[in-house]
Amino acid sequence: MSHDSDRAARLVAWGYRQVASGNTRLEAFLEEALAAALEAPGFWPRLVAHLGWTDAVPSALPAVTTQDVIATGRTDIRLSWGKRSLVLELKVGEAPSAGQIGRYFDTGVDVAAIAKFPARPSVQPPAGSRFLGVVTWHRIHSLHWPDAPLEVRQLKALLEAAEVIVPFVNLDALQGMVRSRDAWDVIDRWARVGMERVARTLSQGRSVSWVAKEGSRKGSVDDGYQRFVHWIWMPPWRDAEGFGLYGGLFLGRPGEPTLVEGLPDLVLALHLNPAGKLAPGLAQMPSWESVPHNRTRRQQQQQDGVLRELRPGSWELVRDRSAGILLLTSDNQEQALGDWFEARVNEWAMDSVLACIEDMHKIT
Repeated sequence: MSHDSDRAARLVAWGYRQVASGNTRLEAFLEEALAAALEAPGFWPRLVAHLGWTDAVPSALPAVTTQDVIATGRTDIRLSWGKRSLVLELKVGEAPSAGQIGRYFDTGVDVAAIAKFPARPSVQPPAGSRFLGVVTWHRIHSLHWPDAPLEVRQLKALLEAAEVIVPFVNLDALQGMVRSRDAWDVIDRWARVGMERVARTLSQGRSVSWVAKEGSRKGSVDDGYQRFVHWIWMPPWRDAEGFGLYGGLFLGRPGEPTLVEGLPDLVLALHLNPAGKLAPGLAQMPSWESVPHNRTRRQQQQQDGVLRELRPGSWELVRDRSAGILLLTSDNQEQALGDWFEARVNEWAMDSVLACIEDMHKIT
């Protein structure tokens, strides 16, 4: 199939024809969806940077063709820049063998494979050609692009529906389990001590109290939702509302990477069920009207590495983050984490966030 500028526009019709003719091979659908995404402006240079291919292939938008006939069969996808080409061999499951990959080098091109599972086939490309390795569908899906065009979003949705996204453990991750074994207990203690300190600060001279435990409930470490945090709240605890503050480490989520790749963020957040009974009351409070302006102004004025987020409709309505490298620059890391928590809640007090939270608590 030669390159057409309207491939994305024809994608649904192409899919219908495939099903109508009895061709339901998943590889064919992945091939066409990936080809459409590769033709979308901006996707290819982002993918090149994401995969670390900057020195291996041009970042300029290539001509994209599928099912090109060669002496040894057909290519899945070919990317071309004049006389230079990169062939992508796609697999739904296991990566292609070295023999399968090697047959493409007869045409004088570079080759890369995309598969569900990682692999390192022993490939010896001839002079003038490169093998760029096996890339997983999971790796492509993890490309962070909040405003991605429809073709890219369709590809990601197909990868999810096809269940070809399989996270895997690499050498760094395995080694990290040993290296970080003791660190989790240390961070657990620091987060608990720091948030108990915040609870004491917030309770001093105020009409409401903050606690880290209440009856049988304890604000113990929460390692769900890619966070490692401790909780405080104003009694009583409301399960349905999840209304409280948490602080500790944020480990990143799909679509929400940490501020520095490979490092967790320090995090302090106001947690509240957006579909509960309390959230609408908070947003309607007169004092809340100034909060978005205050937060935006502070973010613009204070270039201190803190990301101050206001996230309407999210469980984490107010969230502050800083790169975890901050801890590595301190001689007293436990103190530094507690100081960071305190600095954030002091800002929240000045920006009317805490007053709104406490006022809402009083009327519920």
